[in-house]
Amino acid sequence: MEQAGITYTATIQGVLSELGSAGQIHAADVVKKILDHHHEYASGTAREIASATWPGFDQEEKNTADEWMEQVKGMFDPLLVLKLHGRLAILGLCRLGAGASRSCFTRSSSACRSGVVKGSERVNKPVNHH
Repeated sequence: MEQAGITYTATIQGVLSELGSAGQIHAADVVKKILDHHHEYASGTAREIASATWPGFDQEEKNTADEWMEQVKGMFDPLLVLKLHGRLAILGLCRLGAGASRSCFTRSSSACRSGVVKGSERVNKPVNHH
């Protein structure tokens, strides 16, 4: 069930549809699927990031794609974010995931600065890490 005020863009709806039958997956799986839809992200390096092998990936928490997106939506202020788009979803997933998911952009800090998270600092809620 979607939180009031926050809906999904066509990209996120497509990703959820594609991953709907995948069952329990890692946050990084969702990040990679979003990057598959947007090769222009991270100054054009999204394809390289999506195809990389991330150490520790197989030891991370798993949820369904829908559960991951619900957690991500909870990170943003619904008064400021009306639609959850790919860049915000990636930001949220990287913050929620453990080492491998976070490494998707911490390995290349320039990717974060080049448009993946641009402008998102104004819409984030504080994150409580377990």
